[in-house]
Amino acid sequence: MSAPIPRALEAERTVLGAVLVDPTVWPAVADRLHAGDFADQRHRAVWTALSRLALADRPADLVTLKDALQATDDLATAGGPAYVAGLLDGVPRITEGGVTAWAGLVREAAQRREVVARIDALKRLADSGERSATELLDKAQATFLEAAAPARGGSFGPDELARIASRELERLALAPDGLVGVTWGLPGLDALTGGLQPGQLVVIGARPSRGKSSLGLQVAEAASGAGAVVMLASLEMGPEEVAVRRVCTEAGVSATWIRGNGANSRHWPGLTAGLARTVQRPLYLEELTAPTVPQIHARAKRLQARAGLGVVVIDYLQLCRATTITRGANRDQELGEVSRGLKAMARRLGVPVVVAAQLNRKAEDRAEGRPHLADFRECGSIEADADVAVLCWWKSDTGDDAELLIAKNRNGPTGSVAVRFNRELARFEEAIPMKGPRLRQRGP
Repeated sequence: MSAPIPRALEAERTVLGAVLVDPTVWPAVADRLHAGDFADQRHRAVWTALSRLALADRPADLVTLKDALQATDDLATAGGPAYVAGLLDGVPRITEGGVTAWAGLVREAAQRREVVARIDALKRLADSGERSATELLDKAQATFLEAAAPARGGSFGPDELARIASRELERLALAPDGLVGVTWGLPGLDALTGGLQPGQLVVIGARPSRGKSSLGLQVAEAASGAGAVVMLASLEMGPEEVAVRRVCTEAGVSATWIRGNGANSRHWPGLTAGLARTVQRPLYLEELTAPTVPQIHARAKRLQARAGLGVVVIDYLQLCRATTITRGANRDQELGEVSRGLKAMARRLGVPVVVAAQLNRKAEDRAEGRPHLADFRECGSIEADADVAVLCWWKSDTGDDAELLIAKNRNGPTGSVAVRFNRELARFEEAIPMKGPRLRQRGP
């Protein structure tokens, strides 16, 4: 026996009746409800007619409501003249706060029906046998993450905007060295961007084996060293490689050298001290293979609930997969879904999401080899989705000199930071001497 469908018919009638008794309460409920929130089709028809009257700036009463319903042949759908007139029965004049409370009951029942509908749709998909268990789990995660996403938006008058501006200006003014977000671990990048900001999608682009994973891990280490809880989603490196690289980098010892000389290494005291320092940093590794965005999001939400969350670092974009692959979809469309999903995930979690991504070969065909924002491999939409894009430009194929190019910075200047890649420690270091990052100010 199926469970009853959640409905709040008394609340629906009360809201409609309250608007007819006192049309001035309409603005209080108009932006909280829409026609689909009403379970009774008669109430949906009445609400739609009331919306048309408001749009035409006509007063709402029984006469104008019946005229509006007749104009669209919806009077019968609304239950007929007798039912429409009956909406006023027993409805007193309700305050704005009271009608808002009734509207909340209508919305609550509508959300419950949405949950039931999503569950039913997943059950039908499972019963059809068209999807594997893994695909069904991915679909379920995506479905409920979407349903649980907090609604964004609001109305802000001059007073509210002034308060927001005052609060933000104070935060910016008090930030040490202009660092209003989480540190990159490289002062030049911090100076250009102000650090990693909540809700941002930050993309690190490079050709294969040209430093994108190293820079991603370096960012994760610097952020956790500054006290931010970091989730590192590693799609390529295993936990052993990540763990050893962290300790060796902290101790200033080449991991390659350790492999050949570890048994008699004079560096063991330094490695032991490095291990003790890294264990104090709140960095959590999630080893994943070809994950979907909902899978990454679910693990991030779990960590956020357990320990808090400051930054998510993902290595790397092209190893992720779409939740559902539409028949005939190409790779660009699939990764476009991933890119948009990561951006939405950053907004929902309220933390910066840093993702490494491969660049294509176009840059190598240019005279200088300087990469452009349009060079992201198999994923053109990353140009639109990214808030900040950092591209690694190597001066030569064999040297260690490079520049980190800020090709996109939605809220600040673009520019570049001269760096040198320390191959022994697999990390970027700012070039010395260095006068500071080269800036290209945004135009008007």
